Amino acid sequence: MKKTVLALAALGIAAGAAQAADSQILNSLLACNASYFKAIAKDKNIPETLKIRSGDMAFLKVEKQPLDIVMFPKPFKDSGLTVTGYVFNDEIIRYPGVPDMHTHFWGLIVKEDWKKAIDAFKVDWEAVDTRHMSAHANRMVRSNNEPVWKPYKRPDNYEYPEMDMTERAFHIQPYNGQTMIFCAMQTAGAPEAAIIQEVRPDLLQGENQVPIREEEIQKDQPKADAKKLPEGHPEIPAGAKLPEGHPDISGAKK
Repeated sequence: MKKTVLALAALGIAAGAAQAADSQILNSLLACNASYFKAIAKDKNIPETLKIRSGDMAFLKVEKQPLDIVMFPKPFKDSGLTVTGYVFNDEIIRYPGVPDMHTHFWGLIVKEDWKKAIDAFKVDWEAVDTRHMSAHANRMVRSNNEPVWKPYKRPDNYEYPEMDMTERAFHIQPYNGQTMIFCAMQTAGAPEAAIIQEVRPDLLQGENQVPIREEEIQKDQPKADAKKLPEGHPEIPAGAKLPEGHPDISGAKK
């Protein structure tokens, strides 16, 4: 009887260790590439009803465009944080006279505040902004027809990526009383298929097209006035200076 109890206890410990090892999707986001979808395929906490399997990867179901936020029926622990849902935002922003801006962000939502989320990742943060409660790291760029990503720091006069250049980075920021941990990618002009396959292979699946948002530039109104803050984003005071690396949302309103 004693041997049976010990054997069952050992099995319980092994099962607990296996479950903990399975939950690695937060760390897989750091690279901002297809390793995220491979981690989703292995994860035992995400319901199969939310997965679309493809080889050794699994994509998460997205029903709304351009922004879809899905909360898990049962939150789970990963890297010391409580994962409550996932987010995807994909759209092409079109201004007259300039290249289309292909913009994407994707990631997970956790219950803990942004400071605890930052502490959970052992990375070299490029910027941690306590005023805007945000942080970013691992900023990289790659041009079409180039095989490798290169570290990148935006110049002071930065507005958009250069034509046919894709920029990606890892971000943390508050969202509706929780915290969003996500990757962002933007390209001036369309990114080549090899880049999409490496970073967001889910975009190559199915028949859904990335929606296009037409923007008008009015001579008597700054372009930024037309911008809207995403739901849950902290209010930006008038005249406030955005942290280095933050997307240009100056003048945006709720």
